[in-house]
Amino acid sequence: MEGDFGPETENVVRAAAVTVDGGGQGSTDVSGTSRRSFLGRVFAGTVIAGAGGVIASILAYLFPRESVRSSLGPRRVRVGRAADIPAGTGRLVLVDEEPVWILNLARGFVGVSAFCTHKSCVIKWEESRRLFDCPCHDGRFDERGNVVSGPPRRPLTHFRVALVGDDIYVSAREERQV
Repeated sequence: MEGDFGPETENVVRAAAVTVDGGGQGSTDVSGTSRRSFLGRVFAGTVIAGAGGVIASILAYLFPRESVRSSLGPRRVRVGRAADIPAGTGRLVLVDEEPVWILNLARGFVGVSAFCTHKSCVIKWEESRRLFDCPCHDGRFDERGNVVSGPPRRPLTHFRVALVGDDIYVSAREERQV
């Protein structure tokens, strides 16, 4: 070995190979920590970290944040506060560049597209008659977006609406309800 690496390397190899009999516990390096002790600490740390992850997951499942409880999913838009839309009234808002009517009905908040399904004219909410009117071709829709009269054949596109605290959120993903 001396011919391959030189005398300095042989001394380093001898110093690194020094072992102390640990009473059958395996070899011990110069710092005094046995291999078994080191591996035991690594194993214990791994078990503790894994248990911490499992406990955190269980707690997150049992006590979700309020925003996660919303059924709207990750793509939602805050459109205002519940107090801004009194019962029986509506408000026109933009959701992903599309006008959407948000109505506060007795059963809760409803969101429908403001585009008429006939020729895509922007409809208006007539609060006194509780109807949507299309100014282009005299189409009418009820407060849930169903066709009442006129040329439209399809109901208005619905948007999911949810309250998170006192804030109104609308799903940016369209959902058609018939």
